[in-house]
Amino acid sequence: MVTMIGKLQKNIGVEGTRKSIIAGLMVFIMLFSTQMYSFQDFEPYDEEKSEWAPVVQRTAFQQLDTANGPMAESNEVQPGAENPFAHPAFNDPMYHDPLSVYGKVSDPSALALDPSYGFLLEETDTEDHDNDGISDLNDLDDDNDGINDLIERFDGCYGTDPFDHDNDGIQDEFDWDDDNDGLLEGPIDWSQGADPQNNTEDRYVIPTTVHPWTQTQVGTGYRIDQNLMDHDNDGVTDDDVDGSGAGSFDEDDDNDGRIDQFTWPCDFDSDGLQDYFDLDDDNDGVADLWDAHPWNSEITSNITENNLWNDWVEWDSGPTLHFVVMTNAGILVPENITIETGDTIIWVNQDPAGEDHSVQAQGAAFSSLPISPAPVGTSQFPCDAAYTFCHQFNSTAEISYQNLALSQTTTGNISVLQSAYTGSDYYGDFVGGVDFVEREKAWHPLEQAFSSIIDGDLDGDGIPNFLDPDNDNDGSPDSSDTDDDNDGLADMYDVDDDNDGLLDTCIQTDTNADTIGDYPIKSQNFYTGEILTPGIDCEIDYDRDLDDDRYRVIDQDYDLVWDWLDTDAGGVPVPDNTVGGTLTDASDLPWDLDNDGIINEEDIFPTVPQSTVDTWDCPSL
Repeated sequence: MVTMIGKLQKNIGVEGTRKSIIAGLMVFIMLFSTQMYSFQDFEPYDEEKSEWAPVVQRTAFQQLDTANGPMAESNEVQPGAENPFAHPAFNDPMYHDPLSVYGKVSDPSALALDPSYGFLLEETDTEDHDNDGISDLNDLDDDNDGINDLIERFDGCYGTDPFDHDNDGIQDEFDWDDDNDGLLEGPIDWSQGADPQNNTEDRYVIPTTVHPWTQTQVGTGYRIDQNLMDHDNDGVTDDDVDGSGAGSFDEDDDNDGRIDQFTWPCDFDSDGLQDYFDLDDDNDGVADLWDAHPWNSEITSNITENNLWNDWVEWDSGPTLHFVVMTNAGILVPENITIETGDTIIWVNQDPAGEDHSVQAQGAAFSSLPISPAPVGTSQFPCDAAYTFCHQFNSTAEISYQNLALSQTTTGNISVLQSAYTGSDYYGDFVGGVDFVEREKAWHPLEQAFSSIIDGDLDGDGIPNFLDPDNDNDGSPDSSDTDDDNDGLADMYDVDDDNDGLLDTCIQTDTNADTIGDYPIKSQNFYTGEILTPGIDCEIDYDRDLDDDRYRVIDQDYDLVWDWLDTDAGGVPVPDNTVGGTLTDASDLPWDLDNDGIINEEDIFPTVPQSTVDTWDCPSL
């Protein structure tokens, strides 16, 4: 019995000790778990991997050196930085590291050109191409070249579009050989091959397709290009597999020496003249303005032989209508008037006494029948009305005439001057008789941007190009058409996108009137250094609709002084719109386009009066 009690006590002691240990461990784990975050290692130690090939670890370089000289003072953020501006990257637009396409650097000295060279290398963050810490979505200059991305994307360069990998001027979407290796990528004949839907090796070109190199049909069994994702055929697939890890890219897919994102500036013929200032971009001896294809030296025909071509002529608003009002007591308003040959005068009887009037010129230049009084409230005064008399003056003269009424006779005088316009092309009927030359004089009385209008009529419909909403009459308005003259050259880089013989922009201007051109343009064929004038040597936006010209939005009066520096910008005293007309109506409310009493910034529909909005069933429309 004593022995059993001893064993029981021993077992109880062992069991108690075990439970105590377990309880202690549980308390320790609970306490330690709250501190485990401090001991956790978040640094990744996995080797950089690629599903295609082993990745060579890259060496870190110091990209910015400290110059000998000024050190940081109280008003300086950092020591002076030194950049070797003599490096070829600064003076050779075609410079690029030959190994950059493989994610390597053969010229370590170029790394000192931060950020001028850094963006040429494989990016460490695929959402930040220039590695400047600002994501591409929010970065206005994704490649850190100092030029806004919007300008670069629509830079006007021919054959450098990132979606034209072989730089032949045909975007990949429409190019069946978009790497120009002679191997067609389509069109695919889905009836050939065992499984063309899922296996590229079973995809064949439609047999009747004509190969652009041989000009013969490819026939049955022509397999499509099997290297679709390596557009420059340099062995580096465009997307990834370049040894830099998942998510990296071949940044020069077409091997043109320019990063695919954007290209600026451009020099198609590599003659040292940027295309913007080169009047012969393909060096074929034919000026771009007259070259049927300015970027193909094998095509030297004259573009004027194109079916859609119409040389510029001088345009006029047409004969002007002048009104002379006959009021009470025989008063003429105006009594004396000066007109030009071709103009017409309309006499209107608005005598409140209700008397008939007639006009009789000395020498029988004109004579009217009795003119009846116009009904009260009349606002239209056609020539065939009983209360009007019209006469057109076709030759110069000094004419005195009598205004005859029952109660009184008065005298008026007409001076007919020779019109400066001798052509026969008129645009006034298309714009309600507006004379853009006279309007320009009213807006800018000190110095006009233009004194005449020259333009072509590409589709021959009688409407000058600057007013025609569809220059080539192809059914697609110019506002959405990318080739307004249908000459095969996109407006983005076409030097004359309405084919009228006027350059769209002047390559040399003189903003400050110091007789020295604004741009450092070298003398070349077809250009000897002269300063050009918008409206004479290149297009100008006569009607201020913001098309046909690039300067209007920043230089309204075309005096080559940007509006924010111009002391004589003209325009309206209190403008609703900086390209609007003169303020002639006292009821025109400032900063209120629809004059409904609600200023623009608070008006949900700033161009529609509130009285009209109130009648809408669905304002959202």
